Amino acid sequence: MTSTSSVVRWVPVLAVAFVFGACSSSDGATSEEMPAGGPSEEIQQWMNRPFAGVSTEDSLGSASGVVVPTEELDDEQAAQQPVAVELGQGQVAVRGVLASCFGESTVDLTVHLSTTSDGAGTERTAKTFRALPCGEDTELALEADGVTGVGFSVSGADRDGAWSAMVLGPSQG
Repeated sequence: MTSTSSVVRWVPVLAVAFVFGACSSSDGATSEEMPAGGPSEEIQQWMNRPFAGVSTEDSLGSASGVVVPTEELDDEQAAQQPVAVELGQGQVAVRGVLASCFGESTVDLTVHLSTTSDGAGTERTAKTFRALPCGEDTELALEADGVTGVGFSVSGADRDGAWSAMVLGPSQG
């Protein structure tokens, strides 16, 4: 059974994820081949697969989404907010992100962090990891304390595809 903190609310994720770029499909599918109602069965199966070798104790939450070529986005879609990960209540320490995308290309993944320090307000920062290779899980170092929110956006799609990212907390072992 999946915990609430690691479940993505699919309706908003699919709506927003269509907005943000990503990576190429390994079978060369074009946007005309993606069903109007959602991702292909192959992309959906990829999105539902677990990350290999990650203990659930290290995961603070995850998100995934489908993508369409960036050139197909209108101005309103391009202005959408990142896909948020539900971390639960309070502040957490983040040690990194495990990310992957569907296909054989690369993707630019931006991690949006909201942090607080000593009750002095919220600071929002973003870090972009460029040319993330698709077809493999990649652990990205990103240490931060006092994290209250994490979001992801993906850019640079030239074909339909998908992405997934898991927020990693301090190692339990």
